[in-house]
Amino acid sequence: MRHRTRPRRAFAMLLVLLLGATAAGVSAVMLLRVAQMSFATRRQVDGYVQHHFSLGLAEVLQSWSNGVALGEGQSLADGPIGFDMEIDGLRLRVRLSDAQGHPRRLTPESEENADGLVLSRAAELLLAEGSVPPERLRDRGPGRVSALSAPDAVVIALARAVAQDASAARFADELRRARQAGPLSLATLDSLAAAAIDGTARAQQLRALFALDPELWWVEVEARGVTGERQVHQGGLVRGRIPDLARQAGAPISQGQRVDWVVLSWGAIGPGGVSRPEWLSDPTESAIAR
Repeated sequence: MRHRTRPRRAFAMLLVLLLGATAAGVSAVMLLRVAQMSFATRRQVDGYVQHHFSLGLAEVLQSWSNGVALGEGQSLADGPIGFDMEIDGLRLRVRLSDAQGHPRRLTPESEENADGLVLSRAAELLLAEGSVPPERLRDRGPGRVSALSAPDAVVIALARAVAQDASAARFADELRRARQAGPLSLATLDSLAAAAIDGTARAQQLRALFALDPELWWVEVEARGVTGERQVHQGGLVRGRIPDLARQAGAPISQGQRVDWVVLSWGAIGPGGVSRPEWLSDPTESAIAR
């Protein structure tokens, strides 16, 4: 699923930064050849360009997320979300994929409202059973797992980490069906957890392991010219919240809960550059269809 919104003036900043970063990179290479810069100097130039690009991208995502309405019946399970726009003959595409569908290798004991020990136990179960290879466990981001993208094996491990006698497989099946049917609400998740496990306290503990408005994203940005030739293809991990996802879940984000978008890692996609994290559903598939 790809959601498109009308371009806003703030988005023009992203294109300027993309082209500026590209131009700066070319200029840096020329300077390196002419002046034979040291490796340390080259890293300093690259770091300067990357820092300012990241700041601009975070600001654009903040503006987009605050104004986007995803619409009824749309789900992150269908694919990336984002926006397209055209400026001066260049087509810009920005896509966000939910990167919070797997647990972390090790979660702090107290993680928001979730139980970090249970989340870590679920990760251990996944490794012990061979359901998920080690590289599919996250090394960053919130401890809670996104209910919008978690695969069945992860959902089952989370349920069993709370209680061995949980109807884990049925819980995973019902959760998958619920999110495919439309926006997944907090009330629905509560109901599914209560049906899968005995005891109100344990059901609440299970529900608290999941997030309905993920904060960790894999973001890809692409710019193509009038001939269709790709001029820019960059990506990285970004942390931020989309208020409309929380609204759909029935838990709107208050002003005091606002989380500013932050770029955690970024770079050119391809050989020698960055690649999609292994813990995404398909780490070999680009978020931007070719």
